[in-house]
Amino acid sequence: MVPNLALLVLKLSARFGASQHPDVIPNRSPRRWLAALLGVSPESLQRALRTLRDEGVVATADGEVRILDRRCLRERANIDDAALWLLAGQ
Repeated sequence: MVPNLALLVLKLSARFGASQHPDVIPNRSPRRWLAALLGVSPESLQRALRTLRDEGVVATADGEVRILDRRCLRERANIDDAALWLLAGQ
């Protein structure tokens, strides 16, 4: 579950992150919607987010997800920059 969430966070930041804050996913993505995208319960999503927070990879506040360690997040998602660029539709 955590690798799938890591990949989703990277994809959303590539698509929706503001140009001045590319490591912030705006709060337009309700957690229920994120959970549905991943095919998991909101509780499972919360546990995976907590894991990434506890590892210092992301922070969450006011519905936003902020990437703190992009390299580690890419490692957790098992993806490199070039593949992420292709997946994000750049």
